[in-house]
Amino acid sequence: QNHKKSIDESKNALTEYNKTSKETSGGLKSLAGGFLKTIGTVGKFFLAYQALNLVVSGFKELIIGSLQEFIKFEDTLGKVQAVTGASGKALDALKGAILETAVETRFTATEISELAVSLGKLGATSQEIPNLIKPIATAAQAIGEDVTAVGEAVLKANNQFQISSENSAVTAAVLTDAITDSALSLSSFNTALQYVGPLANQVGLSIDATSGYMKVLADNGFTASKIGTGLRN
Repeated sequence: QNHKKSIDESKNALTEYNKTSKETSGGLKSLAGGFLKTIGTVGKFFLAYQALNLVVSGFKELIIGSLQEFIKFEDTLGKVQAVTGASGKALDALKGAILETAVETRFTATEISELAVSLGKLGATSQEIPNLIKPIATAAQAIGEDVTAVGEAVLKANNQFQISSENSAVTAAVLTDAITDSALSLSSFNTALQYVGPLANQVGLSIDATSGYMKVLADNGFTASKIGTGLRN
């Protein structure tokens, strides 16, 4: 009888152990599942935080960069005003032309302002500069040259052939064609035109016709100085 009682107690203990074991296992599984879910949530939050941080950092850099560019633009615009003597409506027109050109080309407003300063130093007035900057910037973009260097070339050509600022698009187009369609470079175009420009204008040759002769000579191996002296003779 005592033996049977011991067996029964053992069975009851085993049953209780299995029950407790199942409950513990279920609890552990539940705990593990909760833990993994928490980890997943934390991971997603961390990734979201990182993404947000990148966006905030990028926005911050954009704001700072834009602010710095604005300060540079305003500073250069002050130089334009000092060089040209522009004020009031004339200055507003200059500023508007600069911003419009910056939007329509790859150059920044500061770079276009620096072009305006350069043109002013070369003698262009505050009334002429708004007509000059867009054709110049367009030409510089097309031939891949410094916008200020192209500005100097266009203004000098205008002066040599007595072309008004309103017709600067013609000069810019001739310059672009000469450099993209012949062996001429911006430097050699300037040098050759320096020799031949004034005389060509005196004998009635247009800048387009003069450029045409220069292109032929350049393609036949003539240097810039020889092109100029050759056409003069």
